[in-house]
Amino acid sequence: MIKKAIVATSVFLLYRLSNKVKSTANALDKIKVKISGLNNVNISLKSIKLQIDLTLENHSNLDIGVKTFELIKIKRIDFYNRYNQEYIGSADVDISNIKIPAGDKTVIKNIPLKIPVKNLINNLSVFKGDVKNNVNIIIVLDTMGKEYALNTENFI
Repeated sequence: MIKKAIVATSVFLLYRLSNKVKSTANALDKIKVKISGLNNVNISLKSIKLQIDLTLENHSNLDIGVKTFELIKIKRIDFYNRYNQEYIGSADVDISNIKIPAGDKTVIKNIPLKIPVKNLINNLSVFKGDVKNNVNIIIVLDTMGKEYALNTENFI
């Protein structure tokens, strides 16, 4: 009898966890991202290093981070030319304290970005007009060991 109760409880908990992962994935699709700041630009012959601020806006009805037991972390942020989809650069990060209440936004400040000069030269068109609107950002999330790419094609 005790074995059946343990098995039933385990199955129920796995079912709830599976539903939590699915609802979290649906909520992640409703997050919009924009570059809200550029700071500390350093230029060398090999690369350009800078820090950026990203604003993440949660358009879902699920709190991200709080109700997901903070099992989501940002692993990497990739930057692409919005017009030709060429790779520009990446920021390797380990941000695990993500809390974005439903219908609200949060700002992640001072994300270190390194852009190889050759990638920059191939993507000079990004700097025509508003840089913030010319870049496509892919946020790579790690949720319980699985990677999930959040394409921010549509900015706020």
